[in-house]
Amino acid sequence: MLVIKELSKKIGNKQILNNINLKIPKGSIYGIIGKNGAGKTTLIRHLVGAYRGDSGYVELEGMRIYENSHAKSKLVYIPDEFFDTFGSNVNDVKQLYQGLYPSFNEDRYYKLMKMFNRDDLQNFNNFSKGMKKQVMFILALSIMPEYLIMDEPFVGLDPKASHLLKGLMRDLCDRGGAIFFSTHVLEVA
Repeated sequence: MLVIKELSKKIGNKQILNNINLKIPKGSIYGIIGKNGAGKTTLIRHLVGAYRGDSGYVELEGMRIYENSHAKSKLVYIPDEFFDTFGSNVNDVKQLYQGLYPSFNEDRYYKLMKMFNRDDLQNFNNFSKGMKKQVMFILALSIMPEYLIMDEPFVGLDPKASHLLKGLMRDLCDRGGAIFFSTHVLEVA
């Protein structure tokens, strides 16, 4: 279970998170909705262990997540924005993920690449936002994560890719995984 306990965070003079409590059990899908600037991404950065709260904490299966590589290995994060730092082609990004996640399943990766009609020699940096997001979903789902954390997961995706990904997300939950996502689009929630 992913647990947020009395989490608060102030950035500068602005209170971004104030005493947040939430339990996300395996097999569930949780989404948060809010306007831009509401603190959704800040909350996600705490969930994945990138930020430490001013007070409170985030635990994954009883382990504090901040600065805990074992806890972090149980989850994968798909951000809303991507930086061109992964490499020149999709295969470079795949190799990075294989090195970071021992659970990376190469057979599943190639099956998903075929499902989304992607070629791993394509230049990742030249992809549209939606194409990059598809590749990130393929990589995330190839890891077979216990927890999938996403920031604005469907922004930039075409309807066909969205439909495929929703089915794959349901499969993840059926296998006992948990999903947490943020959005500002009511239809996505």
